[in-house]
Amino acid sequence: METNTIYDAPKANLVDFNPQQTEGLENVLHVAKQQKALIYTFLVYFVAAVLVQAAPPEIRQVASLIVIPIWIAIIILNARLCWKVYGKFFAVVMIILGIVPIINFLVVVAASSRANRLIKKAGFKVGFMGANTKQIKQAIQQTQHTAL
Repeated sequence: METNTIYDAPKANLVDFNPQQTEGLENVLHVAKQQKALIYTFLVYFVAAVLVQAAPPEIRQVASLIVIPIWIAIIILNARLCWKVYGKFFAVVMIILGIVPIINFLVVVAASSRANRLIKKAGFKVGFMGANTKQIKQAIQQTQHTAL
């Protein structure tokens, strides 16, 4: 005997939907974006520093002014990443250490390492230049689509 499918209950998978999982993935996406911005800015800093050293001595001092805004951007991006991956107290300590020119490299590496662990724990791959944010966005969309 054949049953009429019009009167069947909807087959939505509402049991597996967890709104906190979407919030967690959005946090992972935010951390991945912050990490990627920090890595790219740090690479620009290195390139600018090499170009300043390669500049003729008479314009080297003026050219070194280019590095200052990049350095400030690194401090700000590092602060934003540390605020997300560490607690408030440790983030403040990392920000203060990030102001020192040589130490800031170690602080950026530590913050990036912590971000890598957070992203990998969520189940995403992390490469040399950070995680693929498109994959994380797709996972968020799939989680939201599952709710519908």
